[in-house]
Amino acid sequence: MSWSRESNSAIDVAIIAPLIAGHALVLLLPHSLESFNFSLGIYVLGYVVSLAAASTNKEFRHLLIIPVTGFGIGLMAEIVGVNTGIPFGKYKYISLGGPRVLGVPLDVPMMWGLYAYLMYLIASSTVTRRGSVGAVLRIVYASLLMVVLDLAMDPFMVSEVHAWIWLDGLGPKWIGVPASNFIGWFIV
Repeated sequence: MSWSRESNSAIDVAIIAPLIAGHALVLLLPHSLESFNFSLGIYVLGYVVSLAAASTNKEFRHLLIIPVTGFGIGLMAEIVGVNTGIPFGKYKYISLGGPRVLGVPLDVPMMWGLYAYLMYLIASSTVTRRGSVGAVLRIVYASLLMVVLDLAMDPFMVSEVHAWIWLDGLGPKWIGVPASNFIGWFIV
């Protein structure tokens, strides 16, 4: 069966909307209901739904590459960030539960992997240019989408969830979050 760009876009929206809503639900739950197991469940559900949908089109190979790469790069960036302040600024996780890898809660790199995939999916639906220029445009657009997501998510996670605290960072602050964090998100 062959899929058109329009049907792929409809599938993309059908996948992305519930996954972002599910993650928003995790963020909005009271702390007594918020747990590593619940957020892990949302991420696993996100990966399973994405795998099922991606297996129906040509983008299947990206499902395997992007979340795994996003998890690995996100984990490394978070380990370096927590221990050195590079590239985001100096911060410390305080209330996220579950297992940690060198000070980084495991659900954080899981988020990096899933969000990298979702933002790339949006970028792939809107940037239709082929070849290496198209690939670069999709990566840049997906990176910008990650920053936009973090502009909303990070202030909430700091001020309401108290998941981490900012100890230091470069540049002006957006609702208590240093500009260096958003630059770091774009780079990562």
